[in-house]
Amino acid sequence: MQRNADGAYVFYSEDGQTVSIQCAECRYSRTVPIESLRDLGRFFTVGCRCGERFTATVEFRRHFRKKVDLDGTYRNPETGEDDDIVVEDLSQSGIRFATVAPHSLQPGMVVKVRFTLDTPKRPVKQRTVEIRKTEGLHVSGRFVGAPERDSDIGFYLMP
Repeated sequence: MQRNADGAYVFYSEDGQTVSIQCAECRYSRTVPIESLRDLGRFFTVGCRCGERFTATVEFRRHFRKKVDLDGTYRNPETGEDDDIVVEDLSQSGIRFATVAPHSLQPGMVVKVRFTLDTPKRPVKQRTVEIRKTEGLHVSGRFVGAPERDSDIGFYLMP
């Protein structure tokens, strides 16, 4: 369980139908349908049976996304050369990175990325990424053809 910049606890809906909300105080957890939360707005107050009250929000991503600072490269589709990147956040299914130099990447393009996790094993990960969004030097995309679960990345993403 983590808090966002607004101080709200963030919960994830993996199936898009339900979300499990857990009390930070007593760890009591209950699963509620997403539909019951839609009219509450982005942030809502949860009252637990232990009396604790806290602000929560639901993230509809399929997988938890972690802010990171990892060095890597991407294969520039125009030059065929590897250009440096800094991986800014990572999940089991996607990535956000910043290029060191201006780029011509556009949504829909497919590139190869390579980065090293900063765990004791220092595994090198190579992924094919379909670009979804670009903002200046920042690029977001989803992994294509990657395993549904990667144990190295899964371990890395643990809180």
